[in-house]
Amino acid sequence: MKLFFGPSKKKLHQEINQLKEQLAESQKKNELFELVINEVPCNIYWKNLENKYLGCNSPQAAELGLSETTSVVGKTVFDFDSLDEKHKKIVDQNDQLVITKKIESHFIERKYEKKPSFFLSIKKPLFNKRKKIIGMVGVSIDQTKQIILEKKLNKTISQLKIDRSAKDLFISNLSHDIRTPITGMLGLIDALKPLVSNKKAEEICDTLRQLTSNFLNFFNDILYTISAPGVLKLDNEYFDIQKVIFDVMELFKSAAHQKNLHFEVKIDDKTPKYVEIYLIIFKSILANLIGNAVKFTDAGTIKIFTKYDFTNKNVIVQIADTGIGIPKEKISTIFERFSKLHQERTNSTTSSGLGLFMVKKHVQSLKGKIQVSSKVNEGTTFTVTIPAPNTQNTPPHIKGSSTHSSKNNKIIRKSNQRVLIIEDTKLAAMALDNLLRQQQFITKIVATGQASLDILAKEQFDIIFLDLGLPDIDGIELLSKIKALSTSKDSEIIVLSGQINSGMTTKCIGLGAHSVYTKPFSKENLAALLIQ
Repeated sequence: MKLFFGPSKKKLHQEINQLKEQLAESQKKNELFELVINEVPCNIYWKNLENKYLGCNSPQAAELGLSETTSVVGKTVFDFDSLDEKHKKIVDQNDQLVITKKIESHFIERKYEKKPSFFLSIKKPLFNKRKKIIGMVGVSIDQTKQIILEKKLNKTISQLKIDRSAKDLFISNLSHDIRTPITGMLGLIDALKPLVSNKKAEEICDTLRQLTSNFLNFFNDILYTISAPGVLKLDNEYFDIQKVIFDVMELFKSAAHQKNLHFEVKIDDKTPKYVEIYLIIFKSILANLIGNAVKFTDAGTIKIFTKYDFTNKNVIVQIADTGIGIPKEKISTIFERFSKLHQERTNSTTSSGLGLFMVKKHVQSLKGKIQVSSKVNEGTTFTVTIPAPNTQNTPPHIKGSSTHSSKNNKIIRKSNQRVLIIEDTKLAAMALDNLLRQQQFITKIVATGQASLDILAKEQFDIIFLDLGLPDIDGIELLSKIKALSTSKDSEIIVLSGQINSGMTTKCIGLGAHSVYTKPFSKENLAALLIQ
């Protein structure tokens, strides 16, 4: 009888070798798993149902004060002295909750060592193939840098909001403090002109008014630019290129006249009347180049030539003078910051050496280019090329209207109409008073909000001009109080301010104002407001 004791010896060896290969492959996989998990930049650990560690990676072992990851097996969080008792209880309770409730947990964990650190802790229950829970796994990702950066960012944002509020207040005050006296200057010039008897004095009045008006327009452009929230406004707009060139040139006519210099302006007949470019920068470029031409020319002519390149859709402006010129070896340096080629001339002026440097920066901001050619004692020519793909010959909608009206109806002009002017700046009040008296209005001026309330409690006025920037009462609050008075509930209130925005306009109109105007209030504004 022959007994069978199992597989043959040869087959047994084959099975043993297969097991060894499987074991070796498994060891390789384990080694690879350990290499990968230990290189992951976060803490990883896993536990059994008794809330004891089954394993972890190297970063987690280091946090627990262990030199080997295997040393964690079978221990609980309370076995480690590297963690404080409060932290141990939080970890144990949270891990136990994940195991017993079979839920995921996500939270920011704050740890106190030498410096506080923050970890995003993610914990999930572990299930086997039969969907039975067998433990949990936890992952902690260091979020310290991100949270510190977020705190710094939030602090910066808060400071920016404070700075923005301060900037808005500064702009509002600046607008009021500059526009108001200029308003008065324009009004007094208009009042002075009828009183002069000779033609020369009339010309001086006209020139003075034009220069003052040009300065105000330039200031308005700057104010519009810097009043944007957070950043500069770089809005292109349509403008009459010929008018702009003549307006800028007018600023330097007096200086040119004193040196017996002549301007020659030529605009190619085919040049579109209106081009769309960022206006304030275009004006600044012209002002710097024309100003330099006048400054460095003692005799002769300053020529300004403009044309439109229809092929490349560019505006081309040339400014040529017959001045002292620029040495060939210095042409390459004229656009550098603080460059002053003719020290003896610039020392006698207020030159900062930034003019041409800023011109080049402005041209580059418009994606244009600037070229220069010059000969010593013969003159210099600057050629500016600026992209302007949008042009037209009919008047476009021009931004920047200073008038905001609550209704289309005008104020009916009647005889003996009484007007109250509430304005704290004497010069501006005088100018407006003169303008209204020329139209036969009966006027009275008060300089404070309280004075206006006192007089309105006793007297009635057909029209009230209210400056929002009063020293004693907020203009919006005063408007509300005036409309509440029985003596002025039917008065037409014209609001004036150095700075107007849509929010302010809406608020004033909502409180009963007839119209809202940006200073200065001109005779053109008055004519448009009234029905004779």
